[in-house]
Amino acid sequence: MPVKISIIGCGWLGAELALKLKRTDAYVVGTTTSESKKDDLENQGIEMHLYDHMKNDQFTFDLSDMDVVIYSIPPSREEPNSYLNSIKCMYDSIGHNTKVIFLSSIGVYPDHGSWNENENLGDGSTMLKAERIILEDENCTILRLAGLIGGRRHPIKQLQGRSLEKNGLDLARLVHREDVIEAIMVLIKSKQKFRIIDVIYPMQITKAEYYRKMAMINELQAPKFLISSPSNRLINSKNASRLKGFSFQNDPMLFKFETKYQK
Repeated sequence: MPVKISIIGCGWLGAELALKLKRTDAYVVGTTTSESKKDDLENQGIEMHLYDHMKNDQFTFDLSDMDVVIYSIPPSREEPNSYLNSIKCMYDSIGHNTKVIFLSSIGVYPDHGSWNENENLGDGSTMLKAERIILEDENCTILRLAGLIGGRRHPIKQLQGRSLEKNGLDLARLVHREDVIEAIMVLIKSKQKFRIIDVIYPMQITKAEYYRKMAMINELQAPKFLISSPSNRLINSKNASRLKGFSFQNDPMLFKFETKYQK
């Protein structure tokens, strides 16, 4: 029997994950808010459903027999309650033994201080409130993702040539989409138990220096950062290195757009 996997939110990351999982002979069910994306992924063998948690938080398809459910929808600033209700509805719909993988963000960490995956961060933001709901289930893992890059997506596209108020001495924290997908695929098969895993490529470079190099590699104008004392936010992540069978393969320092970026 193929593994049954549902991806709630087939966006830029979720759609690519769905296609990779399909190639492993898993039975993949996904959701999207877009009719055109639904048709596109259905044509590639994915069972797709339209789902918009801001309009209706109830699921119109059966999640009860899924082996794995991956929640890949970002929170909405306009409708935070509908986002949280969607997560609660997911739990009301899944089976007792369903493994849940929830995609969060390292943005939940405060701007100052030293933090790790075991810290109690409270529930001051919508994402932290969502994490609190997720952590009530013992059969779940939260992946806190760094800034995502891959394909034609990279912050340098938006930052090129700009003068920024952001502190250039803060560390750049990024991860390639392919590494996130690999972490999820390894986690699906793994018998290891993790509550939270930070998925951040291990590199030590300031934002100013990193984006200067990215601009040079991709033939773009470098942004100018405010240079002042760094925020001193340290994220001491260990669990990604403990996940057996996983290692980072895509160095953000080597990122180059798949085709030359044009303004």
